[in-house]
Amino acid sequence: MDLPESLAALPAPGRGLIYALEQGRTGVLDTLKAYYPGGEAEIMKDPNGNGFVYFYRVPPEVVDKARGLKAEFSDGKETQATGFPEGLPTGPYHATFRGDLYLDQSGEYRFHLPKGFKWTLGGKLVLAELPVKLEKGFHPLVIHWTAPEGSAGPAISYDGPAGKNMQLGSRNFITIASVRGLRGQYYNGMEFNGVPFLEQWEPVLNFVNGNDFPVQGGAMAIHWSGTLNVPETGKYRFSTRTSGQGGLKIDSRTVIAQGGANQGETSLTAGTHSVDVYYVKQNGWGADYTFLWIKPSNTTYEVVPNSAFGEVR
Repeated sequence: MDLPESLAALPAPGRGLIYALEQGRTGVLDTLKAYYPGGEAEIMKDPNGNGFVYFYRVPPEVVDKARGLKAEFSDGKETQATGFPEGLPTGPYHATFRGDLYLDQSGEYRFHLPKGFKWTLGGKLVLAELPVKLEKGFHPLVIHWTAPEGSAGPAISYDGPAGKNMQLGSRNFITIASVRGLRGQYYNGMEFNGVPFLEQWEPVLNFVNGNDFPVQGGAMAIHWSGTLNVPETGKYRFSTRTSGQGGLKIDSRTVIAQGGANQGETSLTAGTHSVDVYYVKQNGWGADYTFLWIKPSNTTYEVVPNSAFGEVR
């Protein structure tokens, strides 16, 4: 299961999902539970009672609630526009759509938008024909559209990494109770400089072996950055479980020194803090990295959840 691709891949309408996760990917399992509430988890255990395979089954009716965007029409009607941008009622009307835009490549985009169409991605206004740099992954969006008479849906095309005059279709739009996670910048070599060869949003840092890591082979340095939503005031202990070197800064203060012990603690107030997570691996084969914490009210480590990386919509 590759992140974030696997989270955006939905089956045909009327069909459910089943995810199979390796031992240790409890953070990914919790993310699936948050994205698709109403699913069923099953843990296969060994004779010692340790979980070695996790399954999460999502019924078709739950998947269909995530398909497309939530729509609010000017007459007060609310619905799930499952085939957005197609399958909408014939105009004229005004509507607001909310959810996520999923992009499978990072790069510069220029969007060609219809008249009466206004949208924000990640809280920032995106204007037609002006270039905007976007990373691979989920981008929270809000669309305001004034549909002209006779129109059955907005045509949204773009010039981007995949080519010119590409169309955004239903595969690009999804509604999940998510946050984007942390922005990852991947560098060749063991230094955090130069131009990243990959940039993408990681929902959760819970890679237990090279099979589930986004890239394979060679020395690499990775910088994940974003916000950390702390639920309660107190002392937090953090750990970076990895065979490489992990580092951590919160509010620009070093909590785990790069190359030192892969754990540290700090006192934090409830609320939002900036976070920078670092990873260096001399050989990318078998790369592994899991970001964990112990909250003040707990006594055991758990994977820092997707919900901690910003505000859940």
